[in-house]
Amino acid sequence: MWSHVLAEGLNVLRLSLFTPRCLVCTDRLSEPAESFVCAACLERIERLRGPICSICGKPVSSNHRRQPEICGECLVRRPSFLKHRSAAVYDAAVRDLIILYKFHEVQPLKHWFAALLFECYATQIGRSVDWVVPVPADRSRRRGFQPVQSFTRLLARRLGSAYNGRILCKVHARPPQARLTQSRRLKNLRGAFAVRHGSRIENRRILLVDDVYTTGTTMKTCARVLKKAGAEVLAISLARSL
Repeated sequence: MWSHVLAEGLNVLRLSLFTPRCLVCTDRLSEPAESFVCAACLERIERLRGPICSICGKPVSSNHRRQPEICGECLVRRPSFLKHRSAAVYDAAVRDLIILYKFHEVQPLKHWFAALLFECYATQIGRSVDWVVPVPADRSRRRGFQPVQSFTRLLARRLGSAYNGRILCKVHARPPQARLTQSRRLKNLRGAFAVRHGSRIENRRILLVDDVYTTGTTMKTCARVLKKAGAEVLAISLARSL
């Protein structure tokens, strides 16, 4: 009898210790397709839906005239990209996933991110591109795991387009953008990016990819460099701050 009770106790302990759990909410992973993050946490991701600026994708007030809306920022200074779209709202749910992916290197999430971007591209952009290009990584991430490059490569495969992580490079290290005002962000990134010497991108259509679009300074700066070199630029990001 006591051996049976002990065996049951050890089995409960084994299940509690070794049952895989969601890295976000810690619930047990029970679905066959779940890997590291549960389906419920993924379903909490809020898709970014209209009405939005027809250029940068920023949410705008409803337009009853059913005409393309352009936000005030794009009217004052039109970006160098033709169109930017974000797949989701940058909230706590997305932030937790991006932190797990970028800083804890939960690499299987790259497949889910690529699928999310593909869904956004198919429904909101849908134009063929010659190359899919990631926003360049900081020097500290040029070796080993490169988060944006990893899911961008998978996105290119889904789109049937060529991936090119060498066209655009970051030539000068800059302090993190997170705590800077928009004007200081612009100054901070001045001269930071360049088209790699020998890259011929005239009359090519490029899809520029990044993880988070906050003020858009990084995306706009990269797009400006690519456009100056003769490319037509579309842009997409995983999530956008509101």
